[in-house]
Amino acid sequence: MSNRSLFIKSLYRVGCFFSLKCGLYYRWSRIYRNIYEHEYSDDIDPVHSFAAIEEHLSRVTWTKDNWRMLWDAISYPRQTLISGKGDCDDASVLALNIGRDGVIGDDGIVWEPVGMLSVVGVGWGHNVAVFGTPQKTCIHIGDEGECVNGVTAQLCHVSNWFGGRPLGNCGSLIEIATDVASRMRSDAVCLSLTNERLSRCIFYRWLGSHNKECKDISKCDEIGATNGREKSSRS
Repeated sequence: MSNRSLFIKSLYRVGCFFSLKCGLYYRWSRIYRNIYEHEYSDDIDPVHSFAAIEEHLSRVTWTKDNWRMLWDAISYPRQTLISGKGDCDDASVLALNIGRDGVIGDDGIVWEPVGMLSVVGVGWGHNVAVFGTPQKTCIHIGDEGECVNGVTAQLCHVSNWFGGRPLGNCGSLIEIATDVASRMRSDAVCLSLTNERLSRCIFYRWLGSHNKECKDISKCDEIGATNGREKSSRS
């Protein structure tokens, strides 16, 4: 890797640290919501299947954030659904909100929401809603972003990609980040997990080249209860 590439990746890591780990991205989104969208703060009625989540996300047309949002803010789920406009972060939070009581997969197992995962690479970023099973036995997030408590959890991610259908059968957040990056035909620089309310960063991780060298930024943190292939230039 050239010195220029290392320098650019370092700049992205600094940006990720302040916007995700320090929560500036989440704080600004909450401020934006309070100023412009306070009348849309109510939750949407929950759904109980991935098919229903897909149906809701199909109503949302990908729309780039405007200048008033400082080109990146996360809207309330109700605002996203009513307007029918949003990008990957809006779609992900919408999926988490309507799936907050758990959704039943094709295998009959209940998948519960884990949070919104932001995956960032050089020149791109994508947000996904992460669902996992069995979530209630997942007490802590381990060093690789996996659920630990003597139970191997399955994780999948949902976003505005592929019509909102669940993707991946992953064992950790790192694996989800790798899956997202592979679909972008790129490498991820960092990942960050927040809850649906955008109240805090739950898990943060720097990723090295091809995700082989990783550096911890935060220790394990409790997830809490339930409520808490084509390359694309847009997310």
